Formats: sequence, structure tokens, C-alpha cells
Amino acid sequence: MRIIDISLPLREGMTVYPGDGPVRLEQLKSFSKGDPYMLTYLHLGAHAGTHIDAPLHFIQEGGGVESIPLKHLMGPCRVAGISSEVIEVGPDCLREALDDPCRRLILRTRNSSLYKLGRFQERYAHITEEGATWLASKGVRLLGMDYYSIERYGTEEAGAHLALLRAGVCLLEGLDLSGVDDGEYLLIALPLRLERVEGAPARALLMQADAEILKQWDDG
Repeated sequence: MRIIDISLPLREGMTVYPGDGPVRLEQLKSFSKGDPYMLTYLHLGAHAGTHIDAPLHFIQEGGGVESIPLKHLMGPCRVAGISSEVIEVGPDCLREALDDPCRRLILRTRNSSLYKLGRFQERYAHITEEGATWLASKGVRLLGMDYYSIERYGTEEAGAHLALLRAGVCLLEGLDLSGVDDGEYLLIALPLRLERVEGAPARALLMQADAEILKQWDDG
């Protein structure tokens, strides 16, 4: 099976969503200082780079990262391309992506080309509240997108997040899909096992598998 890493590398000074803390990698011990080993202290927000949003992110009584069922984060997944002309992803775009039902949906938008610009871009493709409400009714258990948030930049209501998180949909944000074709894959996206935290960095992988393997996967 071909394995495709769709995670963003975490590095010092990388772009983050405005308001999130910067990423710093502090070397407590290093060979260049004459130490006999390397030891690095990580300073980063729970939503740095590729990450999972848990219900607690926007729902006071919601569960943290540890509450997300692992079966939602692993299994058959569909990558569906959205036209580069589209900024607001609503029900019409999503109907095309879900022409057949699926449990895990990753939307490949114009956003994957924005990472190379090296600074945060306020105008990125995002899910509308209407689109999120429609998607939540279709049995999807995970939604992934290729920028730091699924929500329109600057909104205070977070309607898309709330519609999906209240329906038990896991959100996988900050994916790099620039080298990924549309199609059916196996997904593994595991966050750090943080307790009572609203999000966590994750390593996300897509694996190309034949149709027989995808059919055999227990997706209950």
C-alpha cells in the first residue's frame, strides 16, 4: 500500500491561526552545547498544524480529545475535490462529494496551495453553517479540510463547528492535500491522547488500498 502523509510539519515559527500561540522548539540539551544527548521542549497550541477538534472546543459540556471514538479516526475515507473557484462550501458542493454515502469525508479545496505562501490567509475555502447542518444529517463521522479551520475567518458564531460537533462529527483540520488525488483511501488520523483538552495535534495518513480491502474493513 502506498502511504501518503497529509500532515503539516511542526516547526519553529510556522504559520498558525491568528490568536493561537506560536510554535517554539526549545533545545534544553544539544550536542552543539556539549551535551551528551538532545532534549527538546515543545511550546505549541492544541490546534497547531494538523489537528483534531473535539466537542469541548465549542461546547462547554462537550468531551475532550479522549472522548472521540477511535473508530471514527481510522477506516475507509473519501477525498473529494472542490472547485478552486469555491470559497463557501455549502450543500450543493457537498451533495456532489457525497453522491455515495461515506463515514469519513476529506474535502480538497484551493486551500492546499495557500500553505506555500508562508503567512496566514484570511480568504480560504470554508464550510457554511448550512453546509455543515446538511452534512451532519448524512451519517458522516469525520470531516477533514485543508486549512487551519473549517469555519469562515472572523466569524464569532462558529455555526459550522457547532452543527458538526453537536452531531458527533470529528473535525480534522490543517491537512495538506496538495499531492492527493480524489478517490477512496484508508485513513489513520490519531491525535495526542490529551485529557479534557479541546483539541490536539495529529499525524494523518492516507493509504491507497484495493477495493477488496476497503470492503472488508469493519466500518460499523
